[in-house]
Amino acid sequence: MPAPSEELMRKHWFHLPPKVFQHPQYSRFSEFDWARFFAICDMKELVPFEDANAYRCRYQHVFDPDLVVTVTIGRMRLLAKKTKLYAGSSPPERTIENGRITRSSVRVFRIIANGSAGSFAGTAYREELAAAPGVVPCLRPDWLDLCAEAEALRVAFPDEMMGLRLFDEIQRLPIIP
Repeated sequence: MPAPSEELMRKHWFHLPPKVFQHPQYSRFSEFDWARFFAICDMKELVPFEDANAYRCRYQHVFDPDLVVTVTIGRMRLLAKKTKLYAGSSPPERTIENGRITRSSVRVFRIIANGSAGSFAGTAYREELAAAPGVVPCLRPDWLDLCAEAEALRVAFPDEMMGLRLFDEIQRLPIIP
């Protein structure tokens, strides 16, 4: 990603409430971390701290594992719809063992060259997204479905979803203080 311009930094930096900088979550953010966060928000037309948030954590699927930009699944769907190529998604297919969902798969449909819809699958496994030690596990019954849909959206729309994760995906990871 190219270095963000001074104009971009001024545009976003000015609007940040002072309490943002006092929050322990952001205490280790460098100026470059903030710049990358603002650049991603700008490219994807996201409002910092309303549509998107940033975390420093260890996440295995991110090119730079220290900075993760999180959005809601609704925001990811909206970004896909803006392409005018999004054709919806399937209901989740779940594997249930001992009364717990262990796997969820979702298909996202994208209009391809000849006007037909291509199918792109995303799968989330409970054991891969299990809570890290000391992290409270998510109690939402649909969190695995949301993670699977987010993965399918990243496969179907790689440019639009680049650098974005759901908070449901990273909340089980230890956030770096």
